[in-house]
Amino acid sequence: MELLSINGLCHIVGIPLDTGVRWIMEFKQYVPTSKQSDATYYQLEAIDILNFIKACKEQNYSNDQITEMLDNKCFPVTTDTSINKIKSHLDQGNYKGSMLTVMQTLGITVSNVASQEKLLERLEQQQKEQAEKMNQLVQELETMKEDIVAGRDYYLKKEAFAKLFQNNSEKTHLFPIS
Repeated sequence: MELLSINGLCHIVGIPLDTGVRWIMEFKQYVPTSKQSDATYYQLEAIDILNFIKACKEQNYSNDQITEMLDNKCFPVTTDTSINKIKSHLDQGNYKGSMLTVMQTLGITVSNVASQEKLLERLEQQQKEQAEKMNQLVQELETMKEDIVAGRDYYLKKEAFAKLFQNNSEKTHLFPIS
């Protein structure tokens, strides 16, 4: 499992260290961490979350608005992370705490699956809407092509008639009718 220090995380996201620390404190329930010895490290998923927070901050969203969006947004959680948390508790001999961790992890996983299913449904709906829009645009394009062909035919006929009358007017000048 790859972990990042706070400095590495802030460097990847492209924010100052003090900003990263402040955001992590403000949105700590959304930033996945891992404790090793007495140090806190951040899981790779934290990059996506901090990038999302950064984008929201750039659009001047308030912390309450960002929290609400984070509640509704689905961020993938790797199964390796969940499994490693369970193994670490089991290895420490904390079976009661481990069972609680297992149950919490299962709950979070089920919740994430449900959220991702909703996200998938929304994406499928968006895909259908975009397909319908594309079909409409294709129909409009076909209509425009037909209009262009009709306009070209009209222009060619007009040009042919102009030449026809031009030829007739030249004949009258060359051979006057008496």
